Amino acid sequence: EDGNIATGQSADTDTVVASAKAYLNALNRLYVRRGRTGEDKREINYKDVS
Repeated sequence: EDGNIATGQSADTDTVVASAKAYLNALNRLYVRRGRTGEDKREINYKDVS
């Protein structure tokens, strides 16, 4: 986002589930980073992956 890179990590026996969780982890990191800088505070909506 805007040239920033965020990484996510997750573990699961199913690689697709692990990938989805890691992606959500990266999105959450971006969301937290936005909150700290006071920039755009749009809410990220996503369905829970289980």
